[in-house]
Amino acid sequence: MTDVYPTVPTTAGSKRTDYPAGFVVPQYFGDDVARWNLGQIYGNKPLPPERYDRPPTEPFFVIDLDAHDDISRACGHPPTVCLVGCAFLAQRKIYIAHEIVLRQCGATRNLVLRHEIGHLNGWPGIHEEARFSPLSKAGETDVRP
Repeated sequence: MTDVYPTVPTTAGSKRTDYPAGFVVPQYFGDDVARWNLGQIYGNKPLPPERYDRPPTEPFFVIDLDAHDDISRACGHPPTVCLVGCAFLAQRKIYIAHEIVLRQCGATRNLVLRHEIGHLNGWPGIHEEARFSPLSKAGETDVRP
C-alpha cells in the first residue's frame, strides 16, 4: 500500500508497518499492567467502548516514530508529556511514539495500537465511554489485574 496522503518528515529510525483488515492486537500481561497503571496514576481510561474495540474492517498502516517531537508534529498537537499516538481515519493511518516515550508514559505499543484502532473504527476523539479493560463498562471500577 502506498501512502498517497501528505505526511510529516520522519527520522531514519521511523518505520511503517501495514496491517490487514481483521488484524487482532495481541494482549500480554505487560499490557494489563500498563492499563492498570494508566488508570491509577493518570486517571486515564485507555480502551475504547466495546463497539469500537474490535478488529478493523479495512487495512491500515502504522508509523512507529523515532522522536517525541515527531509524534507531536505528526498528530498536530503541541508537545505534551505523554502523547503516545494518534489515528487518522480517512488515511487509515496510525502514528505511535518511540518505545522510550511509551515507557516514560507507562504505555505499551499494543495498548496504544488497540486504542488507536478504536478511532479507526469510529470512536470519537473526545474518548467518550472509554474504559480500563474489556471487562469494565463506563463508570465502573476495575479490579486490579
